[in-house]
Amino acid sequence: MKIIQSVAQMVLTMQDFRSKNKSIGFVPTMGALHEGHLALVRKSISENDITVVSIFVNPLQFNNPDDFLKYPKMPEKDRLMLENEGCDVLFTPVKDEIFPPEYKKSFQLGYWDTVMEGAFRPGHFQGVARVVYRLFEIIQPQRAYFGLKDYQQFMIISRVVAPYFQDLKILGLETVREKSGLALSSRNLRLTPKQYSQASQVPELLKKAADMLGKKTLQEIKEWFKAELSKYSELRPEYLEFAHADTLQPFVEGDTPSKYRVFVSFYAGEVRLIDNMAVQ
Repeated sequence: MKIIQSVAQMVLTMQDFRSKNKSIGFVPTMGALHEGHLALVRKSISENDITVVSIFVNPLQFNNPDDFLKYPKMPEKDRLMLENEGCDVLFTPVKDEIFPPEYKKSFQLGYWDTVMEGAFRPGHFQGVARVVYRLFEIIQPQRAYFGLKDYQQFMIISRVVAPYFQDLKILGLETVREKSGLALSSRNLRLTPKQYSQASQVPELLKKAADMLGKKTLQEIKEWFKAELSKYSELRPEYLEFAHADTLQPFVEGDTPSKYRVFVSFYAGEVRLIDNMAVQ
């Protein structure tokens, strides 16, 4: 596995692969890798000649500076995991090369940036869009892979960022979960055993909320969910929303529930977690 830090070297390496007609798959990450990331890497390896993984903790997407400082970092463990999977190139750039002073690219995110994560994390998706655009610009992959735990992010990258790159295909993989049911997240590393145990109850509550769609009003479902979460001392809800899988528009009473996904954000202690799933 090649490990590259320099943007210039990365550009040359990718040009060399493309000159040999090698297809390039790309998995952008912020490190602290887990099985969810590795599932994306395996998918890329199965579909491309070359698989590139980037590790870059992007300061622009953290609206909470404390969250940025506490984001887990384990570069040596990450490197070994990627080598074991058969990753071809690990790209670990520094901030000044990813965002040089002259880099001014920004995006009109419109409605996508006003709901759920956009409403609660101002500036987050602009930071995500800017870094993903920059990485696509450097690597020029044919395919890029994202986990659907960050579903709203996936939609913004698919609909707003990817169209700038001809023939780039964005692929999403459903959320990988721990045995407890909790969605895999690098932030899970920050949970105490008690917080982890309580947070692991949320996916089942999410399934029950999804089953209620079309049978109870949205207000009744939200009040039920809030009451259920209040039974756990470490948990605090932020939002529960039902949004159309293709547009993220809110649920319309009388529509077909199976067109929608249920989204949740909650705190376990001071750790903010998100999850979502399709309504069956």
